[in-house]
Amino acid sequence: MQSGNRIRPRGLAWVLILVVGAVCHWTPGAQADEPIYVSIVMHNEEPLSGLYPDFVNDPPAFWQHRDALVQFVNMLFDHGVMFNYESDWNFLQAAQMYDNGTPSTNGKNIVRYIKEDLGFEVDPHAHESQYNYADVAYLIQGLGVTPSHTVGGFRAFPPEVSKLEYLWQPLTSTLNPAFTWEPQILWGGATMLHQNEQSLWISGVWKPKDRYNFLIHDEAAPLPYIGGYGRGWDKLHDLLQMQQSGELEEGRIYTCTVFAPQNRIVTPGYTPQFAQQIQAHDAAGDIQWVGLAEVINIWQTQYNSQPNILRWRTFGDADEDGDVDPADFAAFEGCVTGPGDGPISPDCYAFDREPDNDVDLADFSLFQTSFTGPEP
Repeated sequence: MQSGNRIRPRGLAWVLILVVGAVCHWTPGAQADEPIYVSIVMHNEEPLSGLYPDFVNDPPAFWQHRDALVQFVNMLFDHGVMFNYESDWNFLQAAQMYDNGTPSTNGKNIVRYIKEDLGFEVDPHAHESQYNYADVAYLIQGLGVTPSHTVGGFRAFPPEVSKLEYLWQPLTSTLNPAFTWEPQILWGGATMLHQNEQSLWISGVWKPKDRYNFLIHDEAAPLPYIGGYGRGWDKLHDLLQMQQSGELEEGRIYTCTVFAPQNRIVTPGYTPQFAQQIQAHDAAGDIQWVGLAEVINIWQTQYNSQPNILRWRTFGDADEDGDVDPADFAAFEGCVTGPGDGPISPDCYAFDREPDNDVDLADFSLFQTSFTGPEP
């Protein structure tokens, strides 16, 4: 494969997906006209998070992550999928200190290799506890790569602490006040500590009106937002089921993110398992692997910037009225198949949480824990 040439599967086919290491298969339903645009995104975090080492002061940890990252991005390139690498400041500072290039990256540092040799997108990611987004963009530039203008995650809810409107303006680096970085694309809206984020699990693209009306499109708002739909293979499974049953509205853009934390790629077996997921989707042929900046270009040129906000449907809420109550239980009873006795109809997807294309006792156990009673 030549550098920069991407093979992005298109078309319509039956779907075979690997989910959490198990093979899950469902029968073909009604064909859909709209592809699902899937972006693979990776973060690393600052050491204050407690999830990552201090790469600046721990060179062996830096090289362990770098070596695993090389294997991961090479695997993605070999499978013809796009990738967004979104690094926080600490790993970038360590790369400036230690990474002068190795044979495995054609003599380039890891960030240059990802961008120049593999053609992937490189976005800043910042929690802004110590350095802001412009600082991280400045560190990326210091590694010889022009940073994208994609925001790699931000606090969107509750509105009192939202960073949305803060990101509507050019930002000035504290490391070099002469350097500014201007956001142009938003992705990764989150809650504090990623708790109770289901309301932000959206597929589609729109321009959030303001921090108090994040899920309302306003054509006059300055920046588009790309929904990640929960950022996992299981949520992509939900979208594919909707696609196969013809539930996706024609002429609307549908998006999904598969999130790959950098601290997971050092786990033995993670990269091969991820490759298996990709192979399964490649065989399906009804999704497109795209970078986040590509998504916006597609939205503007192929969908005429028409907004789409498809909410993730809550498990157990079959009538989609915002609760899981006796009415949903009555629907659940009509969907029970027993283990391995599917396939199930689209009306029963809300009860297949594993998902394994049946509704059985495992799903009932999860339904019980999701039961809320009627919404007041």
